[in-house]
Amino acid sequence: MARFGIDWELPEGWQVKEVRTLVREMKPGFACSKNRMVDEGVPHLCPHNIGEFGRLELNGLVQIPESIADLETYNLRAGDVLFNNTNSDELVGKTIVIQEDLPF
Repeated sequence: MARFGIDWELPEGWQVKEVRTLVREMKPGFACSKNRMVDEGVPHLCPHNIGEFGRLELNGLVQIPESIADLETYNLRAGDVLFNNTNSDELVGKTIVIQEDLPF
């Protein structure tokens, strides 16, 4: 199959689908400037928290005030997919499937 200028074959039984046909909802995350970070608050994931091989990396986890966290909108649920679409070439495209509900 040639797509996007790349020749590749899908594993048997796989299909090419548009992301919008596979998800219920997509929403962007939000940036928080370093001067708003606090010692005790709500964990705020950054691009470096999406690690190698789809692992959630909690090293360097920062926290933000609960008053700006909007947990109703941004709480992570098991099955959510996080995709990094900004930052450096090394971080763009990294993806993780959340395995458990998290107050992040």
